[in-house]
This record gives sequence, structure tokens and C-alpha cells, in this order.
Amino acid sequence: PFSSPAELLLVPASAPGRFGLEFIRHKNVKDAEEGDGLPTANLYGEGQEYEEHGKLGKLGRSLGSDGGNGANLFGWEIGGDSGKFLVGPYLNFHHTSGVKGESLNLSTLFDYVTIPSLYVGTQTFCGYDENGDPLYTPTLREPGKINLNTMKESGWKGILGGSEKVTKFSDFYESRQDAPFRPGIAASLRPELDEPNEEGGEEKSSAAAPGDATLLRQRKDADKALLDQPDGKKSNNLLTATEELRKLAGLTTNRSNVFAVWLTVGYFEVEKARPGVNMPSFDPDGTFLGNAAVTPPVRGQDPVTGNYLTDANGCLSLPPEYKYYDYYRVIYPDGYTYGKELGTDGVDTEGVTRPRAFYLIDRSIPVDFRRGRSWNWKNTILLERKL
Repeated sequence: PFSSPAELLLVPASAPGRFGLEFIRHKNVKDAEEGDGLPTANLYGEGQEYEEHGKLGKLGRSLGSDGGNGANLFGWEIGGDSGKFLVGPYLNFHHTSGVKGESLNLSTLFDYVTIPSLYVGTQTFCGYDENGDPLYTPTLREPGKINLNTMKESGWKGILGGSEKVTKFSDFYESRQDAPFRPGIAASLRPELDEPNEEGGEEKSSAAAPGDATLLRQRKDADKALLDQPDGKKSNNLLTATEELRKLAGLTTNRSNVFAVWLTVGYFEVEKARPGVNMPSFDPDGTFLGNAAVTPPVRGQDPVTGNYLTDANGCLSLPPEYKYYDYYRVIYPDGYTYGKELGTDGVDTEGVTRPRAFYLIDRSIPVDFRRGRSWNWKNTILLERKL
């Protein structure tokens, strides 16, 4: 399996057979301008020159390579004394914008993909498919992953190493303090405040860009990516250029696994489910179930088997072979439904006191859970307040 969701950065934007037509690389911008180099390929209409900015004409602009975060193919200032180079024919995941229509915001893709966890209890067995293969659903737990918003320098060095070539923890910390890491689709949940302009009025800021909420963000005071890998860019090696991003995406998370839970308890009477009294007299297909509002109660029958759907007292009593047997078992467990709340007349609830409680629960704490038994599950409760 993949080791990191960020391996998607290594997927080419085009088929291998098209590389020679869509991507032509110059040795150096200066040499190209003097005629020493290959002609520029511009197969997609007008656009800034390919060899100068890594543009792909209209295709490049549609991928968001035209200004804003990630002004070139990767959002990095590629090049130096030896000229500007193209890292390769890949999609621009760094480009982002909060203005509608300016960017594809491909960074939001990582909000929907993950990698299989090696820990037990991270998926639930659901049975087998028609081919006999097991089916699992994820439990949305992320054990073993470090939270980006609480990571300390020791954790940073443990993942990336302490080399001078690695992005400094101080740069990462400063970026985190300015804007905590969160899913790209939740970027606008932290709106930027409007600032006064020179005329004294308020200047509306655009919505937060999705990429600026993730690891694909830019540095606060520099026009380059937060996880900048100069060596990978100079060698045109995308695998090296994205090494930090791939490591962090696979071993960290922006979710804390801590949940706030409000619990309100109400006490209600229960009574037998009786068609025509406290439930509808007809099923979803229009079949008559019965009517207990009359004396004696009228009993409905299953149109397929002819079996009665209520008992002699007009209470719901479905045979297992009835089409909607499981449907009604969910709605009316054991054949009962809610009556009036305790201490009320069923209409006015004024004066009723309902116990309430507040909990902070950490799902990342390993505990033993078995149905019907109370073990150490209380270890997951970080805070408990009963009101």
C-alpha cells in the first residue's frame, strides 16, 4: 500500500506518450533567448512562454498556474544562477485561491483520501462480497499519528531529521501560530477580518484559500512553499522535492481525535405501537396495517402471505416474512414507541428538568470495549461536568 497520501503529487498530469508533445524543456532561459535551445511548445493557445515560467498555455492556466499561490507549476521559485527549470509534467497541488474560479484547489483532494492504518481496530468487518472477499469500513481513527497543531520540535526532528537542509521547526511553528492546520474544505471556517482602507471604509477580504490551511501552504513572509526543498528543485527531482511533504502527510494529522459531547437525558413513558393510535395505519407501500382506534380493533393482513399484522388488541405484531419487518423493528424496537414525557401531560413541558452533562473524550487513548461489560473505557474521558 501507499505510505502517504501525498504520493499523489508524483502522478503525472499526462500520459507518457504525450510528454514529448506537451512538455519541452530548455536548458536555460538565457540560452533559449539567444537561440541556443529548443523552440517553445505552445500547443494550447496563448499564454506566457513555457521555458520562462513553466506555463502550459491554456492547460497551465486551467490548472491554476497563472498567478496567486503557486505562480508556476509547483508554487516554488524554481531556479537560480543556472536558470529556471521545470520540475516535470505534474499537476499543481500548491496553487490555491479563495476566489471562486481562480483555482482548482487540488489540495482539497487530500481531505478525502488516506492510507490504511497498520493498527488494529481501525476498520470494521462488514461481511463478504459476491466474490467471497472480505469487506471493511474504516472507523475513522488515526492511532499513532502526531497532531500537527501540538507537535513539538522533538517530534518534528524525529520525522524529518535534524539536518540543516530540512525545513526549520521555527518556520513551521510560526506558520502554525498564525493559522492552525486544518482540512482545506474547512479553511473558510476561520474568516479573515475586514481591514480599513485608505479612504476610511472597510475593505472586504476574500475567502480563505483552502491550500493555506494545509501543509501545502506558503510561508508567511516569503513567496515560496512552507516545506521548501531547494535541492530537489535544482536537480529537477520531484521525489526529493516533495520528501518532507510525503513524510509529514503519512505520519501526522490535523485532527486531534478529541470530541466535545453534550448529553441531555429525558424520561419518557413507552407504550405498545398501535396503528391508528400512535403510528400510521398504512405501511410505505400503502398496505393497511390495522386500526386500533375503533372497537373492536381492525386487523390488517400481509397481501403476500395473508398473515395478520396486528394482534387481537390492535398492537403491532409483524410476522418475520413480512416485507417491512426489519423496517418497523428499527422504528419501534420490541414493538414499543415513545409516550408522553415523565411529569407532563404530553403537550406542555414547562417545568420539566432534564439532566445534562458535558464530556471531552479522546478516542486516541487505547481502551478495552466489550458489549455489556464495563472495563477501562472511562480512561477516554478527559473532562466530565454534570449540570
